[in-house]
Amino acid sequence: SHSNGSTTAVTLPKNVSGGAMVRIKRTNTTGDWICFDTARGVNKAIFWNATAAEDSSTYDDQNLTGTTFTMPSDLPSGTYLLECFYVGDYFAILEDEGDGQASRSINHGGGFLPAFIWRKNLEQASYNSVVFHKSVGTASYLYGSTNDNAVTGEGTAGAWSGGTFTTSVIIVGSNNDANQNGNDFVSYLWADAGPYRFGTYEGNGNADGTFINI
Repeated sequence: SHSNGSTTAVTLPKNVSGGAMVRIKRTNTTGDWICFDTARGVNKAIFWNATAAEDSSTYDDQNLTGTTFTMPSDLPSGTYLLECFYVGDYFAILEDEGDGQASRSINHGGGFLPAFIWRKNLEQASYNSVVFHKSVGTASYLYGSTNDNAVTGEGTAGAWSGGTFTTSVIIVGSNNDANQNGNDFVSYLWADAGPYRFGTYEGNGNADGTFINI
């Protein structure tokens, strides 16, 4: 879609009444990945690639309702990619409050075994988002807002505590990025099913690269 400094109504493929997240990215120049969702409500932006806390003032005319995503007028003029993920379609949104404890179990309500999770502290401006990928496992974790390699060897002080996820529960450790006491968090969870696939491959360094069967 194209934004020109005014609100822009984008028609979605189906109703978001059961819950949804929209992630947008400017494509004609540099720009953040920005997420909005029905769980947190209107005008509440979080940044996939940055450490910034939730922003509820910049985009004050955004909306996500029915079959319409209203792009806010404060977006710079340009073209944007929009991705809409629907709750129940192998995707879930979890909101919770951190307690700083190790090996804390949280009911995620997705009804599927998560294969990928992006978790964000909504209140702290300097905290990284943390990422679970099924191929990395719960004994390690990735940062969503840096280019670092996987963090390993932290045990229950890590993001996922080395715990065992189920179709109803995820487990977080005492890591402040994942479980800061008294701070609000949002997590987006995907299944390795339906339209989504998660795995690994080994690069070969050649121009005619590795074949990846999806």
